[in-house]
Amino acid sequence: MFISNFDKELHKIRFHFATNNYLNNNFKTGHFKGYVDVLIEPQKMLIFHREIHFESFAIDLATTESWILKENSNYQTRKSLLDFLNQMHQTNIIQTIRQDNNNLFVFNNEQLQTLNEWITNNKITFNNLIALVRGSNPSGKFKNLKAGQLVCLDFNKEEDLKNVLCNTFFDAIFLNDFVLENDDLRNFKRMKSNSAEFFLNQILKSNEKKDNHAFEFLNCLLFDEYNENKINKLKLLYIELNKEKELIDNHISKYIKLIDKERNKVNKLNIQVFKQIKEYDRAHIYEIKMIKADLIKYIYNLRNQSSINDKEIKKQFIEAVSDKENLLNLDVNSHRAFDKYMFFYDLDGNIQINKKFDNKNWNIYNQNMSIIKKIDNKFLTKKRKFYLNQRILNYKNPSEFEGFWEFFKSK
Repeated sequence: MFISNFDKELHKIRFHFATNNYLNNNFKTGHFKGYVDVLIEPQKMLIFHREIHFESFAIDLATTESWILKENSNYQTRKSLLDFLNQMHQTNIIQTIRQDNNNLFVFNNEQLQTLNEWITNNKITFNNLIALVRGSNPSGKFKNLKAGQLVCLDFNKEEDLKNVLCNTFFDAIFLNDFVLENDDLRNFKRMKSNSAEFFLNQILKSNEKKDNHAFEFLNCLLFDEYNENKINKLKLLYIELNKEKELIDNHISKYIKLIDKERNKVNKLNIQVFKQIKEYDRAHIYEIKMIKADLIKYIYNLRNQSSINDKEIKKQFIEAVSDKENLLNLDVNSHRAFDKYMFFYDLDGNIQINKKFDNKNWNIYNQNMSIIKKIDNKFLTKKRKFYLNQRILNYKNPSEFEGFWEFFKSK
């Protein structure tokens, strides 16, 4: 799993938000209230995934005339939402040219569920939410902060600056081009949500060294005295933070696509580590999800360099995907057990079986277990040992495993 490969480095944090007019009980224009769950790597300050949940949402269908005439990106985004809503609920909701009055449409509970799905899939930024709901341009991020239109509710009401700019911060560290796979999405939903207070107390106030623009921005936002110098500092840090995030995002997008392309070569490879198994899956030792997770860490650590060594990345990560020495021929059930970390191999090629592998599971997966209990020494090349070690390093609790014969005796 991508999530498990980051182990304790990833946290699920919940932040609450609302539009200013919602909090002031002014429901004449577009407004909303909800919360966002983010999957954040706190030491690197990157958000890999987020799910926005609206508890209340009203969109002003009245739209700036120039948006409609030019069919600009804001118009297209609103249209995409309304088209999706109309398709799912057999409605006919459309934008209208703004006149003197607003044209408010309030979402019911079923429509809110559709909205939440659409928002998550389309990775709408917090800043774009205002344009989405109002049908007009939002004010600048740093202009008249006290009148900010989108408010984070996890601070005291008096802390306007923190409330307004935390949403800006979330946009600036969100990796737009990274996509979690289905099993990781399920894991994310099962993860316990920690509070904003946890985020501040456990991460910002830790003694570990924080050496990036994200921490500078957040520390300045939360702890520096409010004055003009603070605003200017935040503006400059925000620019640098966006540059840094965009660089990381672009590299991740590029190399993840190369990994997925390389994956297509695997099915053509003839793997004969266990010769008695004729019908087999090609099981990665150094899993693709591990490769992706390690690639992201590698790219992040090089974020301040003017260029990234393309050849080194391809050698270290991309080529590993289709390297025959990173593959084992396992029957479909053994492959499934391998991917569930029910067993792995030590550097001597001996199988190590998870102590949690109960009798019921054993009966399902043990058909060829005696055949695959040992990787023959002739296949234990330096490279294959490297891949075996990567799997061991990426597994969270190697102490849960025991040798094959010890496991046999316990059954």
